[in-house]
Amino acid sequence: MFDDEADHKSKLYVKSKWTPSDQQTPSWVLTRVTRFFRKLDEIFKRVNATSNLNPLKQELLNSLPSDPTYLFPEADKGLGPCAVKFIQYIEDVLVHLCNEEIYERLTEEKALLHTDVLHAEIIDWLNNYEKLIGKHAYTFIKDNVNANLESPFGQFYVLYKIHKGINDDGKWLTRPVSSDVTSLPHALGNWDSFELKTILDTLEFQPNALPFTADAHSMFTNIKTEPALMSTSEYIRNNTNMGVTKKAAL
Repeated sequence: MFDDEADHKSKLYVKSKWTPSDQQTPSWVLTRVTRFFRKLDEIFKRVNATSNLNPLKQELLNSLPSDPTYLFPEADKGLGPCAVKFIQYIEDVLVHLCNEEIYERLTEEKALLHTDVLHAEIIDWLNNYEKLIGKHAYTFIKDNVNANLESPFGQFYVLYKIHKGINDDGKWLTRPVSSDVTSLPHALGNWDSFELKTILDTLEFQPNALPFTADAHSMFTNIKTEPALMSTSEYIRNNTNMGVTKKAAL
């Protein structure tokens, strides 16, 4: 089981909604907070900045958010938002989703059946390893899984690779993203990432070893999920330098 110190250092916990009442708050706290914000107001004054755009550009910029024919997706590599025609964005997304070698289209009934099975598997896993993963992680995962039951699916979107320029066909390359941020396994994935990062911190390399990362075209979609998980799990379980908690993680 995690020790209390390590458990509290983790961000995997359910935030408390409790707020102390005025009667529970010492008067000196309220006084100091009031003085603090009053001082901030004295130091920082709101001013109207002068725009560096001419009236025509400013009018065009103001009209974009209300234009239903445009979307503003993010660019790849953190290069900020970009403007794309709505119909063009749909076409760029379908380039990926219509690739039957990678994506499978499910009926709503079949998709919901998958979520029911996944939910049961996660709850069973939690019940089996509750004492091992610690109470904070257990509560965090279970609370998030149940909260996402109403909308259990992930989100799919694309990022535009504007740093690579336009293709010969006049279109931009896009990076597909399948985000699990609102899905059933999101919290479990966060816990697993936290554990794997902890494992990486304990790895020891030979003095002449050189760790590196690699990338490839469509790398993640070409990695078979089940063999990858089995190989990773086998490595962790067979590594004698890792604790019991880490071995049970996978």
